[in-house]
Amino acid sequence: MIDTKKIITKSSSEAEIPDSQLCTVYRCGPVIEVVSVKKRNRNPPKVRRLPNNQYMDLSTGEVKECQQHTRAHSDSLRKSFVTLRRLISKNFQGSINELMLVLTYSVLMTDTTQLYKDFKTFFAKLQYHYGPLSYISVIEPQQSGSWHFHVLVKKKEFGLLYIPKEHLDKLWGHGFTYVQRIKEVDNVGAYLTSYFKNIDMLEGTTASENGKNKMIIKNARLQFYPHGVRIYRCSKDIKRVSPITLPYSKVKEIVGDMKPVRQS
Repeated sequence: MIDTKKIITKSSSEAEIPDSQLCTVYRCGPVIEVVSVKKRNRNPPKVRRLPNNQYMDLSTGEVKECQQHTRAHSDSLRKSFVTLRRLISKNFQGSINELMLVLTYSVLMTDTTQLYKDFKTFFAKLQYHYGPLSYISVIEPQQSGSWHFHVLVKKKEFGLLYIPKEHLDKLWGHGFTYVQRIKEVDNVGAYLTSYFKNIDMLEGTTASENGKNKMIIKNARLQFYPHGVRIYRCSKDIKRVSPITLPYSKVKEIVGDMKPVRQS
């Protein structure tokens, strides 16, 4: 269990934040994240997102197609991973009632609709055998174009959660599976989301599977996520992170004399 609070403080500069300046505070389990922006954007939005990968230019009323692999898409993905990081940290701390599962396909799987149908069937069977569970599922594209799942699961009643790999293989039934304990690190959300975004250049080889000679490229996997795909889903009982806005003087009362882990 993680029983020490960590603070992630981000500001627009390394200068001291005035006590009166408003900050956005996210309480994510053992992590308190404080975001301070020196100058907030007060300008009205210039575009509005529409269904079917379209957007409207509000200045002209013109409807346009979103361009594939744009910087806006990358920014959107990064924001999704920030939200995912906070969600994981809020709900998972590496306790004995938590596990991470990896579910892969033995064939090329590119149909995201079928992907989630398979997961829904699998999770129903998993709960039948192991009781009520909470989950956060993340889909990850491989370099081959095939999707696979990373699933964080937690028993709703505290107690050891143990799933034999042989049984997990049988319940999933579509390919290779892997099960492991979630590491007891200071920031589980940051640890796991960086794992989801990075690419091991030896992916799919024996060296990678054995955990040896890894060649990691940070954030390289983002390029394989197409537009319009939800990268994660979770059970209804997963606790959401609701930000609060406070002056920095109040933030200091909350965190006391603890020093920030990261500042930029």
